[in-house]
Formats: sequence, structure tokens, C-alpha cells
Amino acid sequence: MKTYSRYLFRELLITLSVVVLSLELIIGGNVLARWLGRVAEGRYPADVIVPFLFHSSIDLLVTVLPFAAMLTTVLVLGRQQQSKELNAAFFLRLSHGDVAAALMRFSLPLAVFLFLMLMFVVPNLQYEHKQAKQEARQRVDVSIVTPGQFIAPREDLVLFVEEKSERRLNRVFAAELTDSGILIETAAAGEQKTKADQTRWLHFYNGTRFEGMPGDVNFRISTYEEHAVLLPMETPQPPPQKPDFKTLRQLLASSHLPDRSELHWRLSLVFLLPVLSLLAFVLVRRWSGGPYHAVVPAAIVYIVYLNVLLMLNNETTHARLPVYALWLGHLPFVLWIAWSLSWRSFRRVRLVQP
Repeated sequence: MKTYSRYLFRELLITLSVVVLSLELIIGGNVLARWLGRVAEGRYPADVIVPFLFHSSIDLLVTVLPFAAMLTTVLVLGRQQQSKELNAAFFLRLSHGDVAAALMRFSLPLAVFLFLMLMFVVPNLQYEHKQAKQEARQRVDVSIVTPGQFIAPREDLVLFVEEKSERRLNRVFAAELTDSGILIETAAAGEQKTKADQTRWLHFYNGTRFEGMPGDVNFRISTYEEHAVLLPMETPQPPPQKPDFKTLRQLLASSHLPDRSELHWRLSLVFLLPVLSLLAFVLVRRWSGGPYHAVVPAAIVYIVYLNVLLMLNNETTHARLPVYALWLGHLPFVLWIAWSLSWRSFRRVRLVQP
């Protein structure tokens, strides 16, 4: 039993590393593409990609870890069942309870790690990430944007650049919302300049301004050789203390319903991880045709399980159900595990006859 337990733990650990890395690369690639798109749209400066990608990867690790543990268990036990290693272990008087105990020794440390991340690390990272995004918005360099796209360097200003040569913008269209209405400008060229006092200015060259509404007495058309528009540097405000940003101590000290709901949601995610590992064992024994036959059923069970929890969490957050109702979402799956394994988990049974 100890030999098999050590062997199973080693196989699970190696496979988990590969699964987590693969999921990080697949999903992280999409995250990187989105951030590159936001930089190209002029919403953020280019130097934020690396730190923002790090924040996203940590958040992604916490998100995929329960499913990664389930998928790892399916792959390892499915391969062992296909190669008859699992049946050989059962022949040597290994019970389903022994396998479940070995899976708990694998999943419980992961659950503890997930608990620490959810309660202490991720809330602080999310708060810092939100603050960094606000600060980054103030450092947008419109001269590096992709031509052919509308960009908004500030809330009341929209730009369209037809072409770009190096850091100079060619054939620029700008629409600015002012106190007197909408001001539209077209310019042959433009560029962003930062002065010694760190103020940012958008300079237009050889352009035309349209002010007011056509047909109105105040409507004016004027031309200019050079015109500068200030890109204001607003002082970023501290992000509001949402439940997502609160650590375990803050959630425990709060009596507000959103905070209590957030606490139960995080604890529920921690509990989800070992339950998924046991569900993977049940599915492998049910779909025993090949090493990967249980992968699709496992993905379906995970999606259903997670959506049940999400729906209950939404109900508890909006006070339509008490916060403890969230735990009812685990009950059907825990009963499924108990029904599937209990009759042979508490006594040693030879499932393969000699």
C-alpha cells in the first residue's frame, strides 16, 4: 500500500505539473493576445504587458487548479487502469478506500495551497492590479497605436489614425466633447509630446477644426498649422474595497452580506478541489474503456458542478438565499461519491480474481 501510494503520488505530481503548465500556456496565450490588443488600441502603454501578464497568470493558476487536479487524476488512473496496474493493485488487496486515501494525500495539500492563495495572496494582487491599471491609463502613448482603429486616450476624446510612420501619426481624425458641444478635427499629421513637467500633449499639424452644429449661428470652420490638445494626468483614485479585494481577516470581521458570501464562495472553491479528485476516481472506474475515455465526462461534470455553485453564489450574493445554501451545491456530488465507493471503500475487496 505504501509503495503504491508513493508511486501514485509521484505520478500525480508529475502529471499535474504538465497539466497546469499546459493550461497556463493555452489560456495565458489568449490573455496575452487580449493585452496586446488593448495596447494596440491605445488603452494601455506597452510596458504594462509583463507585470499584468504575471498578475493574470497567478489568478489563472487559482482558477484552473481544481480542474487541473481532476484532469490529472483522470489521466493517471485511466492510464494505470488501461495498463492493468490498477487492477494489479486491487488484486494485491488494495481497496477503493486506499486509493481514495492516496488521492486525499495528493489533493489536500493542493487545497491548503489554494486556501492560502484565495484568502491572502490573490486579494492583494487583484487590488494592486486594479490600481496599476488605473495608473497605466494615465501613461498611454497614442503614438504607438495601430492604424485603422478608433482609440480613446481619454473619456471625452476619440482618435482615428489612418497611417503611421515611426512615431508620427498621419491623417488623423479627432472628435472631442467640450462644454459647447462636439469639436471635430482632421489633420495631416500628429504626434504626442511630453513636456518637462510630465504633462502630455497631442499635437496636430495642418488641420481643420469644425466647432458647433452645422446650420447653427455659432458653427465655425477654421484651419491651422499646429494645434495642441492636453491629455490630462488625473490622480488615480484608490479602488473601492470590494469583497474580491479583502483578505480572510477582513472578511471574517465584516458582517455585510457580500463579504460573507465571498468568504463562503472561496471556502467552497477550496472544498471543490478534493471532491473533484474523488469524482475523477469514480468516473475512471465507470468509464474504463481506455486511458482517456473519462476525460470528456470529467469535463462535463466539472462544468455542471461549477455552474451549480455559480448559480447558488449569485442567489446568496443577492440575498435570495442564505449564504449557507451555497454548500447545498456540493451535496449531490458528495452523495454520488459516497454511493459509488462506500460499499467497497471500508473493506478490502479483490476486484480481480486470481
